[in-house]
Amino acid sequence: MTKKRCYLITIFFLFFSFLSTSPTFASEFAFSISPVMPANQAKEGLGYFSLVLAPKEVQTIQVAVLNTTDEPIKVNIALAQATTNVNGVVEYSPNTIQPDETLKYDITKLASFPKQVVLSARETKTIDIIIRMPEEKFDGVIAGGLTFKQQIDQSKQTQNSESFSVNNEYQYVIALLMQQNKNPITANLKLNEVKASQLNYRNVIFANLQNINMAYLQDMQINAVVKGIDNPDLLFQTTKENMKMAPNTNFDFPIPIGDGQSFEAGKYQLNMSIFGDKSETGQYQDEKGQKFNSKWTFEREFTITSRKASELNHQDVTVVNNQPSVSWVLWFSLGILLIAVVVLVIVLVRMKNKFKSS
Repeated sequence: MTKKRCYLITIFFLFFSFLSTSPTFASEFAFSISPVMPANQAKEGLGYFSLVLAPKEVQTIQVAVLNTTDEPIKVNIALAQATTNVNGVVEYSPNTIQPDETLKYDITKLASFPKQVVLSARETKTIDIIIRMPEEKFDGVIAGGLTFKQQIDQSKQTQNSESFSVNNEYQYVIALLMQQNKNPITANLKLNEVKASQLNYRNVIFANLQNINMAYLQDMQINAVVKGIDNPDLLFQTTKENMKMAPNTNFDFPIPIGDGQSFEAGKYQLNMSIFGDKSETGQYQDEKGQKFNSKWTFEREFTITSRKASELNHQDVTVVNNQPSVSWVLWFSLGILLIAVVVLVIVLVRMKNKFKSS
Protein backbone atom coordinates (compact mmCIF):
# COMPACT_ATOMS: atom_id res chain seq x y z
CA MET A 1 0.00 0.00 0.00
CA THR A 2 1.44 3.41 -1.01
CA LYS A 3 2.09 6.17 1.51
CA LYS A 4 -0.41 8.43 -0.25
CA ARG A 5 -3.15 5.79 0.01
CA CYS A 6 -2.46 5.33 3.74
CA TYR A 7 -2.93 9.06 4.31
CA LEU A 8 -6.21 9.02 2.42
CA ILE A 9 -7.62 6.11 4.45
CA THR A 10 -6.56 7.81 7.69
CA ILE A 11 -8.33 11.04 6.75
CA PHE A 12 -11.59 9.25 5.95
CA PHE A 13 -11.39 7.26 9.21
CA LEU A 14 -10.87 10.37 11.32
CA PHE A 15 -13.59 12.27 9.47
CA PHE A 16 -16.31 9.66 10.04
CA SER A 17 -15.09 8.92 13.59
CA PHE A 18 -15.64 12.58 14.42
CA LEU A 19 -19.22 12.46 13.12
CA SER A 20 -20.06 9.37 15.22
CA THR A 21 -18.46 10.40 18.53
CA SER A 22 -20.77 9.93 21.54
CA PRO A 23 -20.33 10.16 25.33
CA THR A 24 -20.09 7.15 27.64
CA PHE A 25 -22.16 7.15 30.81
CA ALA A 26 -21.24 5.46 34.07
CA SER A 27 -23.93 3.56 35.93
CA GLU A 28 -22.39 2.43 39.22
CA PHE A 29 -24.07 3.76 42.36
CA ALA A 30 -21.76 5.60 44.73
CA PHE A 31 -23.72 4.86 47.90
CA SER A 32 -26.57 2.81 49.31
CA ILE A 33 -29.08 3.26 52.11
CA SER A 34 -30.86 0.92 54.50
CA PRO A 35 -33.85 2.08 56.60
CA VAL A 36 -33.96 0.74 60.16
CA MET A 37 -37.57 -0.34 60.58
CA PRO A 38 -39.10 0.46 64.01
CA ALA A 39 -41.60 -1.68 65.90
CA ASN A 40 -44.52 0.70 65.37
CA GLN A 41 -44.83 0.11 61.63
CA ALA A 42 -48.46 0.11 60.46
CA LYS A 43 -47.75 -3.10 58.57
CA GLU A 44 -44.88 -5.59 58.55
CA GLY A 45 -42.74 -6.24 55.49
CA LEU A 46 -42.81 -2.71 54.08
CA GLY A 47 -39.69 -1.27 52.51
CA TYR A 48 -40.53 2.25 53.70
CA PHE A 49 -41.58 4.02 56.90
CA SER A 50 -45.27 3.77 57.80
CA LEU A 51 -45.51 4.90 61.41
CA VAL A 52 -48.39 4.80 63.87
CA LEU A 53 -47.91 7.52 66.49
CA ALA A 54 -50.09 9.04 69.18
CA PRO A 55 -50.92 12.77 69.09
CA LYS A 56 -47.88 14.88 70.13
CA GLU A 57 -45.66 11.77 70.18
CA VAL A 58 -42.00 12.21 69.18
CA GLN A 59 -39.96 9.40 67.66
CA THR A 60 -36.49 9.00 66.18
CA ILE A 61 -36.17 6.84 63.09
CA GLN A 62 -32.88 5.86 61.48
CA VAL A 63 -31.39 5.30 58.02
CA ALA A 64 -27.95 3.75 57.46
CA VAL A 65 -25.96 5.34 54.61
CA LEU A 66 -23.01 3.41 53.09
CA ASN A 67 -20.31 4.84 50.82
CA THR A 68 -19.61 2.08 48.29
CA THR A 69 -16.61 3.85 46.69
CA ASP A 70 -12.94 4.27 47.58
CA GLU A 71 -13.27 8.05 47.73
CA PRO A 72 -15.03 10.36 50.23
CA ILE A 73 -18.49 11.55 49.21
CA LYS A 74 -21.19 13.90 50.46
CA VAL A 75 -24.86 12.92 50.54
CA ASN A 76 -27.57 15.57 50.83
CA ILE A 77 -30.81 14.73 52.65
CA ALA A 78 -34.21 16.31 51.96
CA LEU A 79 -37.81 15.74 53.03
CA ALA A 80 -40.74 16.50 50.71
CA GLN A 81 -44.52 16.33 50.87
CA ALA A 82 -46.06 13.58 48.71
CA THR A 83 -47.56 14.94 45.48
CA THR A 84 -49.30 13.52 42.42
CA ASN A 85 -47.86 14.26 38.97
CA VAL A 86 -49.55 14.62 35.59
CA ASN A 87 -49.11 10.89 34.89
CA GLY A 88 -51.06 9.87 37.97
CA VAL A 89 -47.90 8.82 39.81
CA VAL A 90 -47.15 9.73 43.43
CA GLU A 91 -43.85 11.58 43.86
CA TYR A 92 -41.97 11.58 47.16
CA SER A 93 -38.92 13.64 46.19
CA PRO A 94 -38.66 17.46 45.98
CA ASN A 95 -40.38 18.93 42.91
CA THR A 96 -42.13 22.04 41.64
CA ILE A 97 -45.70 20.82 42.25
CA GLN A 98 -47.51 23.25 44.54
CA PRO A 99 -49.11 21.96 47.79
CA ASP A 100 -52.86 21.40 47.58
CA GLU A 101 -55.15 23.86 49.37
CA THR A 102 -56.66 21.00 51.44
CA LEU A 103 -53.28 20.02 52.91
CA LYS A 104 -53.47 20.60 56.66
CA TYR A 105 -50.21 19.09 57.91
CA ASP A 106 -46.97 19.82 56.05
CA ILE A 107 -44.65 16.89 56.74
CA THR A 108 -41.57 19.03 56.10
CA LYS A 109 -42.41 20.93 59.30
CA LEU A 110 -42.86 17.77 61.36
CA ALA A 111 -39.32 16.37 61.13
CA SER A 112 -35.75 17.44 61.83
CA PHE A 113 -32.59 15.80 60.48
CA PRO A 114 -29.07 16.64 59.22
CA LYS A 115 -29.20 18.13 55.74
CA GLN A 116 -25.94 16.47 54.73
CA VAL A 117 -23.74 13.52 55.70
CA VAL A 118 -20.02 13.26 54.83
CA LEU A 119 -18.70 9.73 54.32
CA SER A 120 -15.12 8.55 54.06
CA ALA A 121 -14.21 5.74 51.68
CA ARG A 122 -16.34 2.65 52.42
CA GLU A 123 -17.76 4.29 55.56
CA THR A 124 -21.26 3.72 56.95
CA LYS A 125 -23.13 6.25 59.09
CA THR A 126 -26.56 5.99 60.71
CA ILE A 127 -28.68 9.12 60.36
CA ASP A 128 -31.27 10.10 62.99
CA ILE A 129 -34.55 11.65 61.83
CA ILE A 130 -36.78 13.06 64.58
CA ILE A 131 -40.52 12.85 63.83
CA ARG A 132 -43.18 14.89 65.68
CA MET A 133 -46.86 13.97 65.36
CA PRO A 134 -49.32 16.93 65.43
CA GLU A 135 -51.24 17.30 68.68
CA GLU A 136 -54.69 17.39 67.00
CA LYS A 137 -56.45 14.08 66.58
CA PHE A 138 -57.28 12.97 63.03
CA ASP A 139 -58.01 9.94 60.89
CA GLY A 140 -55.91 9.45 57.77
CA VAL A 141 -52.33 9.66 56.57
CA ILE A 142 -49.65 12.35 56.40
CA ALA A 143 -47.45 11.37 53.44
CA GLY A 144 -44.00 12.42 52.32
CA GLY A 145 -40.61 11.08 51.37
CA LEU A 146 -36.93 11.26 52.35
CA THR A 147 -34.47 11.81 49.49
CA PHE A 148 -30.77 10.93 49.75
CA LYS A 149 -28.77 12.43 46.88
CA GLN A 150 -25.05 12.46 46.22
CA GLN A 151 -23.52 15.93 45.98
CA ILE A 152 -21.38 16.35 42.88
CA ASP A 153 -18.05 18.18 43.24
CA GLN A 154 -18.21 20.62 40.32
CA SER A 155 -14.48 21.42 40.64
CA LYS A 156 -13.68 17.89 39.49
CA GLN A 157 -15.71 18.22 36.30
CA THR A 158 -13.90 18.90 33.04
CA GLN A 159 -13.67 22.56 32.00
CA ASN A 160 -12.94 21.72 28.34
CA SER A 161 -15.96 22.85 26.32
CA GLU A 162 -14.89 20.52 23.48
CA SER A 163 -15.09 17.45 25.73
CA PHE A 164 -18.10 15.58 27.00
CA SER A 165 -18.82 15.93 30.71
CA VAL A 166 -21.19 13.64 32.59
CA ASN A 167 -22.48 14.47 36.06
CA ASN A 168 -23.68 11.27 37.69
CA GLU A 169 -26.15 12.21 40.43
CA TYR A 170 -27.29 9.26 42.50
CA GLN A 171 -30.32 9.39 44.76
CA TYR A 172 -32.61 7.15 46.79
CA VAL A 173 -36.12 7.99 47.98
CA ILE A 174 -37.90 6.41 50.97
CA ALA A 175 -41.58 7.08 51.57
CA LEU A 176 -42.43 8.37 55.06
CA LEU A 177 -46.05 7.94 56.17
CA MET A 178 -47.50 8.97 59.53
CA GLN A 179 -50.88 8.15 61.04
CA GLN A 180 -52.46 8.17 64.49
CA ASN A 181 -54.65 5.10 64.06
CA LYS A 182 -55.73 2.49 61.54
CA ASN A 183 -59.30 3.71 61.18
CA PRO A 184 -60.42 3.18 57.56
CA ILE A 185 -60.69 6.32 55.45
CA THR A 186 -61.23 6.61 51.71
CA ALA A 187 -60.22 9.18 49.13
CA ASN A 188 -62.74 11.71 47.87
CA LEU A 189 -62.37 13.28 44.43
CA LYS A 190 -63.42 16.68 43.18
CA LEU A 191 -63.30 18.06 39.63
CA ASN A 192 -61.88 21.57 39.41
CA GLU A 193 -60.99 23.58 36.31
CA VAL A 194 -61.24 22.11 32.80
CA LYS A 195 -59.24 23.97 30.14
CA ALA A 196 -57.37 23.77 26.86
CA SER A 197 -53.61 23.56 27.41
CA GLN A 198 -50.47 21.73 26.31
CA LEU A 199 -48.31 18.85 27.46
CA ASN A 200 -44.86 18.47 25.92
CA TYR A 201 -45.80 21.09 23.31
CA ARG A 202 -48.85 19.11 22.21
CA ASN A 203 -52.46 20.23 22.49
CA VAL A 204 -54.42 18.58 25.31
CA ILE A 205 -57.42 19.28 27.49
CA PHE A 206 -56.60 19.37 31.20
CA ALA A 207 -59.14 18.26 33.80
CA ASN A 208 -57.87 19.09 37.28
CA LEU A 209 -58.72 16.34 39.79
CA GLN A 210 -58.38 16.90 43.52
CA ASN A 211 -58.25 14.33 46.32
CA ILE A 212 -59.54 16.28 49.32
CA ASN A 213 -59.15 13.54 51.96
CA MET A 214 -56.16 12.27 53.96
CA ALA A 215 -56.17 8.94 52.11
CA TYR A 216 -54.52 7.37 49.08
CA LEU A 217 -56.55 6.51 46.01
CA GLN A 218 -55.21 3.23 44.63
CA ASP A 219 -55.83 1.50 41.26
CA MET A 220 -57.20 4.70 39.75
CA GLN A 221 -58.87 4.30 36.35
CA ILE A 222 -60.18 7.22 34.28
CA ASN A 223 -62.44 7.20 31.24
CA ALA A 224 -62.80 10.69 29.74
CA VAL A 225 -64.78 11.91 26.72
CA VAL A 226 -64.86 15.46 25.36
CA LYS A 227 -67.48 16.38 22.75
CA GLY A 228 -67.91 19.60 20.84
CA ILE A 229 -71.18 21.43 21.54
CA ASP A 230 -70.85 24.02 18.77
CA ASN A 231 -69.29 21.40 16.49
CA PRO A 232 -70.67 17.91 17.32
CA ASP A 233 -68.14 16.30 14.96
CA LEU A 234 -65.36 17.03 17.46
CA LEU A 235 -64.73 14.07 19.78
CA PHE A 236 -61.70 13.41 22.00
CA GLN A 237 -61.49 10.51 24.40
CA THR A 238 -58.95 8.63 26.48
CA THR A 239 -58.74 5.85 29.07
CA LYS A 240 -55.94 5.38 31.55
CA GLU A 241 -55.48 2.75 34.27
CA ASN A 242 -53.17 1.90 37.17
CA MET A 243 -52.83 5.45 38.47
CA LYS A 244 -52.59 6.59 42.07
CA MET A 245 -53.24 9.79 44.05
CA ALA A 246 -51.58 10.86 47.27
CA PRO A 247 -53.64 12.31 50.12
CA ASN A 248 -54.65 15.99 49.76
CA THR A 249 -53.19 16.48 46.28
CA ASN A 250 -54.40 17.50 42.84
CA PHE A 251 -53.15 17.01 39.29
CA ASP A 252 -54.09 17.95 35.73
CA PHE A 253 -55.33 14.86 33.90
CA PRO A 254 -54.48 15.25 30.19
CA ILE A 255 -56.96 14.34 27.45
CA PRO A 256 -55.00 14.33 24.14
CA ILE A 257 -56.72 15.64 21.03
CA GLY A 258 -54.27 13.88 18.69
CA ASP A 259 -50.97 14.83 17.04
CA GLY A 260 -51.45 17.38 14.29
CA GLN A 261 -54.95 18.26 15.49
CA SER A 262 -55.67 21.96 15.94
CA PHE A 263 -57.91 23.37 18.64
CA GLU A 264 -61.19 24.83 17.39
CA ALA A 265 -62.79 27.67 19.32
CA GLY A 266 -66.18 26.94 20.84
CA LYS A 267 -68.08 25.21 23.63
CA TYR A 268 -67.30 21.65 24.75
CA GLN A 269 -68.61 19.11 27.26
CA LEU A 270 -66.48 16.78 29.37
CA ASN A 271 -67.79 13.50 30.79
CA MET A 272 -65.60 11.47 33.15
CA SER A 273 -66.01 8.22 35.04
CA ILE A 274 -63.37 7.38 37.61
CA PHE A 275 -62.90 4.10 39.48
CA GLY A 276 -60.58 3.48 42.42
CA ASP A 277 -59.46 0.90 44.99
CA LYS A 278 -59.88 -2.50 43.31
CA SER A 279 -61.60 -5.14 45.43
CA GLU A 280 -63.19 -8.52 44.75
CA THR A 281 -66.13 -7.36 46.86
CA GLY A 282 -66.32 -3.87 45.33
CA GLN A 283 -69.79 -2.54 44.51
CA TYR A 284 -68.73 -0.76 41.29
CA GLN A 285 -67.80 -2.59 38.09
CA ASP A 286 -66.11 -1.29 34.93
CA GLU A 287 -66.59 -2.46 31.34
CA LYS A 288 -63.98 -5.20 31.80
CA GLY A 289 -65.76 -6.64 34.83
CA GLN A 290 -63.18 -5.33 37.31
CA LYS A 291 -64.64 -4.40 40.70
CA PHE A 292 -63.82 -1.26 42.68
CA ASN A 293 -64.80 0.21 46.04
CA SER A 294 -65.05 3.77 44.72
CA LYS A 295 -66.52 5.51 41.69
CA TRP A 296 -67.08 9.13 40.64
CA THR A 297 -68.78 10.63 37.60
CA PHE A 298 -68.25 14.22 36.47
CA GLU A 299 -69.82 16.36 33.76
CA ARG A 300 -68.60 19.85 32.88
CA GLU A 301 -69.06 22.37 30.06
CA PHE A 302 -66.15 24.63 29.16
CA THR A 303 -65.17 27.08 26.43
CA ILE A 304 -62.06 27.48 24.28
CA THR A 305 -61.71 31.06 23.05
CA SER A 306 -60.42 31.95 19.60
CA ARG A 307 -57.39 33.66 21.13
CA LYS A 308 -56.49 30.64 23.24
CA ALA A 309 -56.98 28.21 20.36
CA SER A 310 -54.75 30.29 18.08
CA GLU A 311 -52.05 30.62 20.75
CA LEU A 312 -51.92 26.89 21.49
CA ASN A 313 -52.11 25.83 17.85
CA HIS A 314 -49.13 28.05 17.08
CA GLN A 315 -47.10 26.41 19.88
CA ASP A 316 -48.04 22.79 19.08
CA VAL A 317 -45.03 21.14 17.42
CA THR A 318 -47.20 18.60 15.60
CA VAL A 319 -49.47 21.06 13.81
CA VAL A 320 -48.34 20.98 10.17
CA ASN A 321 -48.40 24.74 9.60
CA ASN A 322 -45.84 25.24 12.36
CA GLN A 323 -43.29 22.80 10.99
CA PRO A 324 -40.28 23.80 8.84
CA SER A 325 -40.84 22.90 5.21
CA VAL A 326 -39.23 19.76 3.81
CA SER A 327 -37.35 21.85 1.24
CA TRP A 328 -35.76 23.98 3.99
CA VAL A 329 -34.60 20.92 5.90
CA LEU A 330 -33.28 19.34 2.69
CA TRP A 331 -31.30 22.42 1.67
CA PHE A 332 -29.86 22.78 5.18
CA SER A 333 -28.70 19.14 5.16
CA LEU A 334 -27.19 19.51 1.68
CA GLY A 335 -25.37 22.64 2.83
CA ILE A 336 -23.76 20.81 5.74
CA LEU A 337 -22.75 17.95 3.46
CA LEU A 338 -21.29 20.36 0.90
CA ILE A 339 -19.16 22.09 3.55
CA ALA A 340 -17.81 18.71 4.70
CA VAL A 341 -16.93 17.71 1.11
CA VAL A 342 -15.18 21.05 0.44
CA VAL A 343 -13.06 20.69 3.59
CA LEU A 344 -12.11 17.15 2.61
CA VAL A 345 -11.16 18.19 -0.95
CA ILE A 346 -9.00 21.05 0.33
CA VAL A 347 -7.12 18.67 2.64
CA LEU A 348 -6.56 16.16 -0.20
CA VAL A 349 -5.35 18.87 -2.62
CA ARG A 350 -2.86 20.19 -0.07
CA MET A 351 -1.55 16.69 0.57
CA LYS A 352 -1.26 16.07 -3.18
CA ASN A 353 0.76 19.28 -3.63
CA LYS A 354 2.96 18.33 -0.71
CA PHE A 355 3.74 14.94 -2.27
CA LYS A 356 4.62 16.57 -5.61
CA SER A 357 7.01 19.04 -3.98
CA SER A 358 8.80 16.32 -1.98
